[in-house]
Amino acid sequence: MVTFNWPARARLWRLAPMAAALTAVALVYAWFATGGTGHFGVGGPEPTAGAYYDLLGEAFLAGQLHLKVTPRPELLALPNPYDPSRNDGLRLHDATLYRGRYYLYWGPVPGLIHALWRLVTNSPLYDSIVGVGAALVMSGSFWLILRRVRQRYFPRGASWVVWGSSLTFAAGGIMLYLVGRPAVYHEALLMAAAFLVPAWYSLLLAWEPGAGRRRYLLLSGVLLGCAIGSRVTYLVYAVGPGLVLAWGLLRAGLGARRAALLDLVAFGAPLAVTGLLLVLYNVLRFGSPIEFGVSYVLQGSTSYYAMTRQPDGSMGSFFSPAVIGQNLMIYLFGLPDIHLVYPYFPVAWVTRYTGSGFTFPDVSQYRDILVEPPVISLFLLSPTSLLALLLPMVFVPRRGFGLGGLRPWATGIALGALFMLLLLSASRGVTVRYTVDVLPAITLLGAVALLAGSAGRGVGTWAPTQSLLVLVATVGWGMSLLFGLLLGFGVWLHSFPIQAAQVQSVSNEWVARLGATLRPGSVQTWTEPTGRTTWRGLDGRYLKDGTIYLRVPEPGTTLVLRFASQLPAGTELAIVVDGETRMRGSMAASQQVWWTPPLADLETGEIVPIRLQVFGQATFPPGSHLPLVISSLHFTRGPDEAALYRRLVR
Repeated sequence: MVTFNWPARARLWRLAPMAAALTAVALVYAWFATGGTGHFGVGGPEPTAGAYYDLLGEAFLAGQLHLKVTPRPELLALPNPYDPSRNDGLRLHDATLYRGRYYLYWGPVPGLIHALWRLVTNSPLYDSIVGVGAALVMSGSFWLILRRVRQRYFPRGASWVVWGSSLTFAAGGIMLYLVGRPAVYHEALLMAAAFLVPAWYSLLLAWEPGAGRRRYLLLSGVLLGCAIGSRVTYLVYAVGPGLVLAWGLLRAGLGARRAALLDLVAFGAPLAVTGLLLVLYNVLRFGSPIEFGVSYVLQGSTSYYAMTRQPDGSMGSFFSPAVIGQNLMIYLFGLPDIHLVYPYFPVAWVTRYTGSGFTFPDVSQYRDILVEPPVISLFLLSPTSLLALLLPMVFVPRRGFGLGGLRPWATGIALGALFMLLLLSASRGVTVRYTVDVLPAITLLGAVALLAGSAGRGVGTWAPTQSLLVLVATVGWGMSLLFGLLLGFGVWLHSFPIQAAQVQSVSNEWVARLGATLRPGSVQTWTEPTGRTTWRGLDGRYLKDGTIYLRVPEPGTTLVLRFASQLPAGTELAIVVDGETRMRGSMAASQQVWWTPPLADLETGEIVPIRLQVFGQATFPPGSHLPLVISSLHFTRGPDEAALYRRLVR
């Protein structure tokens, strides 16, 4: 006779919505991680940043700590191999060179996972798959935490807060940006956070009354230790819970002191073991317990090298207390220039002093840091995180009855986030991907405050604020999702340039279609002349199959194009305006000026797409760059001006 475990089946049915949501999120992650192709690849598409952890896994399986890749003799023969102006084309980019061997400065734990995978399957583990898996673990753990907080502490809280906060965290903020660039830079961050958020869940369970307290504390310590082994700066997240447990030990009476001590040991022992292993790892590689290899990185920025260079040619510390103030302004209040056209924000690979690209603050005045735009305020990436500032109202004695276990948990996370923000701001490198070190913590605390408010605690005790909380959540989640989507597509410039060009074409086309309702200045930022090039790719060349949009001043205007061609003389070029070929002819192999006949069919104020097309050049695959440098592309107001222009350029 078949029997059914109805309670178990009921639990499974309750988890079904979670499984469906995670499946949908997984598909979104996979789409961004593969450039919309659905095909995962070895190490991602970036040849200079992919498969590094797989190389480390191979080294571990071979019984060594240095990579099996051998530095080129020409690199080793340089008087100073760390000078980026001398080692370009010779270095393994961003690897650590020490005594003739390559190492990695990123934490070793992801390398162990790659090694285990290769040992079991005898095949590589793709960075893109690791990124998707890590992001799913983060998102699922985030949901589990909020669900547990609601069940245990705020049973009257709204379930829409749990679902809305979790889905927004999964698809908003920084998540799509991280999974959309399968590379070692993002894998290290994702893996560290994928261990950190489950560690918080285990810590939450540990502070609930009942059996299993030390088991959960031990598990939390192990997971946090793995996070530190992936990214050593996550050590600061051990400080908050550690201080809370130490405070509990100091306040414990004689009868409870032994139990409080065992709690602290259960949490701290795995962290102590992790610290000792990392010290040993560094000593065996570099002879120093605190050297992770950052001093010997073969990076490509001459500005950063000049900023930190030591007498022996190596680099100095990545951290400096002197830059905390200016970096805090960027991370807390940074507002990049925002454009309607792709990639939506100014993008730079690495820039020392960035005078452009920011509406606020004026980064051109900052010194001794490298800014990699775009960098967006934490509170724009996750607006509901501002509610975390109201969380203390939930724990005041009059309203905090029954929240004893939640108070130390939230305090530990808040302290860790504060210490991490200070440490992050002390680094000489500023980039949006580093915000993942802080965002999960402040977003989670803000969601807890929102959940408490929906349950009538904290600000929720004021009747008018209930409707206000719904409005704040809706607007905040919408902003987070919008910025997350724009960043996710924008990062394809790094990892999937062909797909980025396709997104650019579609996105800009829709900007053009909306041209009749846009203000006259809305599309000009991207298209008006800026220096010697009107429109350029990141390498300064015109993108094949890309489209530029200009506003027509009046009917009958002429489009004038001034450019330099590096193609063979006689190559045919066509100027396509609004889908029609308006000019076609053979190019010279030098500077030249072309102009179309008067375009009488265009209306005043209309935004029209303009595209250059080269014929007879089958060697250019879709999405590649053409050897054309555009110095001027604009409309002139009538044939008389065009005739004058012709005489001037002859």
